[in-house]
Amino acid sequence: MSWKNLFYFSKGERRTLALLLLLISIGAALISQVGNKTGTAKPQIIVRPDNTPKAMLADTSLPPPAEPDLGSRPKAEASTSQTAEAYARQSKYPKGTKVEINTADTASLKMVPGIASFYARMIAECRDRLGGFYSVEQLREVYKMSEERYLALKDWFYADTLFVAPLFVNYLPMDSLAKHPYVSSAQALAICSLRRREPLRNWDRLTAAGLFTAKDRERLKAYFSFFLKE
Repeated sequence: MSWKNLFYFSKGERRTLALLLLLISIGAALISQVGNKTGTAKPQIIVRPDNTPKAMLADTSLPPPAEPDLGSRPKAEASTSQTAEAYARQSKYPKGTKVEINTADTASLKMVPGIASFYARMIAECRDRLGGFYSVEQLREVYKMSEERYLALKDWFYADTLFVAPLFVNYLPMDSLAKHPYVSSAQALAICSLRRREPLRNWDRLTAAGLFTAKDRERLKAYFSFFLKE
């Protein structure tokens, strides 16, 4: 048999061989595509804290390489500080906000521009001693409240007198009356003496006795209650 006969194919065999080669080519192409999908990940853009885009492989299990120390504060630390400062600015109330001064807690007070922890605490303590503010102008009485600071803060607040705690002058003991910043011990003693004779129904007997000036009465009218039990 001649060696040429080894490479001789009939027409049917040639068709079969061509079909086989086509199937092999298709299979190889499919295998190649599957390998590309599973073997190599497409790059994904990761936004870093400093907002600089950095391409990283989505399925990598290794941490990114450490950045060189240039002798300055680490970027992550700087970013955290900047984020905290930005949050502090954003957490303040916008201009035009009105805060009810008698019901605001210290967290709400600190959201007013110009008020930090110290002044929030001083305002709350002054309010507690008074039993509430009947006027925003009483902020002037807050410890270490300068006139300049008061003028900067006053427009952020309003006072609802419904939240002012009354002083029941016919029933409270002398020491409780004297605890109020606007009532002296002598005034508290005189109130108790007058009410023993007859219950106090208004300001008349108090002013007639010379216990309170017109200024005192103006400051105390929101607090004094002449309520009598039936």
